[in-house]
Amino acid sequence: MTEMAIYDRIRAHTQKAFGRAINPHLFRDAAATTLAIADPEHVRVAAPLLGHRTFTTTERYYQQAQAFDAHRAYINALFGKGKRS
Repeated sequence: MTEMAIYDRIRAHTQKAFGRAINPHLFRDAAATTLAIADPEHVRVAAPLLGHRTFTTTERYYQQAQAFDAHRAYINALFGKGKRS
């Protein structure tokens, strides 16, 4: 299979499974962002896994994860989720 055929097949399968076509690059993005959220102390491990020569490129995922966490904390504070009575 060519790279484009694999790309097209992944998009077709994700469209069928999730109702939205997802390209292979988004899986890399999700993996790096998940690592940054789940284990921020070891986020630098993502650089070689993603094939980045430096952490500078990978740092975007860490910043994205930090923004996600900040958004979640804001929503929880705004709507009172996570409060104990």
